[in-house]
Amino acid sequence: MKKKSTFLATFMFAGYLLFAGTPTIDGTFDGEGIWGAALATGDGNPGWSNANAKKLYVTFDNDFLYLGGEFSTESWQQFIFAVNTKDGGGSTDGWGRTITYNHVNRPDFLFRGDIAKGNYMEFHIWDGTQWTNLGTNQNAGGTNAKGINGEPAGTNNGFIEIRVPRSVIGTPSKVDVQFIIGGNNGGAENGHGCFDAVPNDNNGTSWSAPGNATIISNYANNVILPANLGTFAGDLRGNNVQLQWNTLTEQNLSGFGIERSIDARTWDNIGFVAAQNNASGAKYNHSVIKSGASVQFYRLKVTDKDGSFVHSKLVVIKSKPQANAELIGNPVTSIINVAIHTPSPERIQAELIDQSGRRVSNTNYQHPGGSSVMQISTSNMSSGSYILRLNGTETHETLRLIKAK
Repeated sequence: MKKKSTFLATFMFAGYLLFAGTPTIDGTFDGEGIWGAALATGDGNPGWSNANAKKLYVTFDNDFLYLGGEFSTESWQQFIFAVNTKDGGGSTDGWGRTITYNHVNRPDFLFRGDIAKGNYMEFHIWDGTQWTNLGTNQNAGGTNAKGINGEPAGTNNGFIEIRVPRSVIGTPSKVDVQFIIGGNNGGAENGHGCFDAVPNDNNGTSWSAPGNATIISNYANNVILPANLGTFAGDLRGNNVQLQWNTLTEQNLSGFGIERSIDARTWDNIGFVAAQNNASGAKYNHSVIKSGASVQFYRLKVTDKDGSFVHSKLVVIKSKPQANAELIGNPVTSIINVAIHTPSPERIQAELIDQSGRRVSNTNYQHPGGSSVMQISTSNMSSGSYILRLNGTETHETLRLIKAK
């Protein structure tokens, strides 16, 4: 894969985009505020048997790699996310589909399963000579994959999303990904090949040999991932705001601009910390005099030596926080922003309850300590009143909010 200087930390430096959040695995698109922009878009034309792979999405958090595909399919069809992390890989298909993987670096992983029918999914792993881990359902609890519910008849527009534990995929700095729609039959004569893919590729042309067989070779290349996540946090000490962050890997990095805002929209540059460029990462801290505003937002502008940059997630500092958690802005629109103020790191479960008492989302957030901002997508929420219940080691809050139209 193409070499590129990378900075790996909580604030994701990505070849395509700044990754944004943790999706809820429910078979609906959480919006670009969570997924980021699509990595690749199909040509809009259906492939074989009404299959249409439209868009490919990738994001991640501390625990999982998330893969998403927007599609139109028949309910009996199946999905494959082909993922490459290193040289080599498998050219054959683990389920015997008539697909030949002919990428420059062939897939090391095939994350695949059913579009509907309970969302069965397997993690196929290439061990250098063959596909392993076949026959093991990775979605028995229904939490690792979701597409169309049930088995509705006819062609269906939908969104398939899966999550893969980072322990499965290891710690690559970047990956190549292709989203593929195929069928449910194997075998050379009547097996199913690629029906449609994004990025676009060759599709099958008949139900039997030779037109059923397909050769595919196109990835969305160089999607940069962190080897592991560091932290970015801050706290108020007298009249000073103390910011701390760490990296896990640095290469050809210029440094970190310190930016501040009182409304999370307009930002001022208030400092710069040069990068150490330690291959194994480094720890940083920076102290600034607090502004007169009672609520202040901070972020890092992470700049490479070639001038490219990304921004970190936000840290919020409140002069006198009255609670461990508070809403930033209410009513909310596309994103719920919750400021967390506790000195120690904690994992927080956030349950969103509607007016009828139904839980509409369940999010886990890793607070790094100090003050940080948890973000929850509202893409699946109707307008109205909601209760947000937060439970962690230190944080036990119930917040009321209104979702605007």
